[in-house]
Amino acid sequence: MDNSKTTPHLPTPDRLGVQYHRDDQHYRHNDLKTWLPELGRLGVDWLVLAQPARNAIPEPFIRELCTAKITPVLHLESRLEETPGASEWSPLFQAYAKWGVRYVTLFDRPNCREAWLPATWTQANLVERFLDAFLPLAQCALDAGLTPAFPPLAPGGDYWDTAFLRDALQGILARGRSQLLSQIVLTAYADVTHPERPLAWGAGGPERWPGARPYLTPSDQQDQRGFYIFDWYCAISQAIIGKPLAILLFGAGRALNGREDRTPLPDEEFITRLVSIAQLMASTPKGDPAPLISTPSGDCDPVPDQVLACAFEIIPMEGVASAPDGRWLDSAVNPSPAIAALEKWARERLGKKSDPTPATPKIPLPHPIRHYVLLSPETWELAEGRLESIRPFVRKHLPTIGFSLAEACQARRVTLVGGTAAFSDEEMQRLQAAGCEVERIAGDGTNIASLLNSL
Repeated sequence: MDNSKTTPHLPTPDRLGVQYHRDDQHYRHNDLKTWLPELGRLGVDWLVLAQPARNAIPEPFIRELCTAKITPVLHLESRLEETPGASEWSPLFQAYAKWGVRYVTLFDRPNCREAWLPATWTQANLVERFLDAFLPLAQCALDAGLTPAFPPLAPGGDYWDTAFLRDALQGILARGRSQLLSQIVLTAYADVTHPERPLAWGAGGPERWPGARPYLTPSDQQDQRGFYIFDWYCAISQAIIGKPLAILLFGAGRALNGREDRTPLPDEEFITRLVSIAQLMASTPKGDPAPLISTPSGDCDPVPDQVLACAFEIIPMEGVASAPDGRWLDSAVNPSPAIAALEKWARERLGKKSDPTPATPKIPLPHPIRHYVLLSPETWELAEGRLESIRPFVRKHLPTIGFSLAEACQARRVTLVGGTAAFSDEEMQRLQAAGCEVERIAGDGTNIASLLNSL
């Protein structure tokens, strides 16, 4: 199909996404013919796909998404105790990586009783039992060439989400899995529909709102239960592992906690918030500190680079004309007012990008990291046993050393440590597309150390 050619697509890098149907009945060619044009009109570059409990999403569906320059993010939402083990997922994860998938999110809201069988929720050591299920699958995904994502937690939740996340990250470190921890990304549900919490609720995280505590938010404080949930999650990962992990936002526009007795957000305010989010995600933070961004919802803090994408929830399930609040998409040819407003915003933005302007020098993409040495699982032996031998290189260049491709894309210069088996051509192209100066060092551990020290 040629939808990607006929539908204008916004310039990359872009961070707008959509949650696709939450079933396994919409992975046909005709479904793509229906939705790809609509996704193009919205300027969407990310699509969150509900991963069936056991079956694969068809290869043609995945490949056509990638051809259309849309990044698929798989989300396994089944209960922890009902999910097959790593040995059953390994072939599927390997196939997905071959087809172009990069991210797989493992489980959904494990801090809520609904994610567990009734008899297991009440048992002790909930977080440890979650890690028993999560870590083998995360390692399996990593071994297959995918980036595993920590599951989105219910903001607040039966087990307060910030406490659950902190306990889980500390638990991963306590189990000696720092290598895996450095390579996962976080996910979070961005609840933007609460009428008493403005879009900027909680911006700045715990540094700005130090009085907020799990299960207790004083009247003069704000917490993580809003769009700026990423400020709180990134602060937790920074405190525990020394850096903020990259994060994907899910569920923007969905009323995430049905147990809260809340007045529906007025339609006009709801639409204003969605357009404001789109504007925030399309803006690139500049300066330190970056200035506030003017949006229809008022001046808002910029969204940091660690937030890879934000997915709107706009597609109803089979047999449902629209979501309960009646604001979503009836069909791809009959958009609701909210979708119409997003499409208008996207057209205006695309028009501005397309306006002829006098030739100006190209401004390079921001690279907050000067030099990044990117290791892979294949070069982990070097990192464990031979880092002493490359001390002269480290002392000379003072590089950042890690395993995250997303983090490496933020560097002006990237040194890949490993051959073609460690880093694919696609990964090389992603670094080059991000404006990185890329060099590769290959060979065995001794040769790698010698080559690095000669630079």
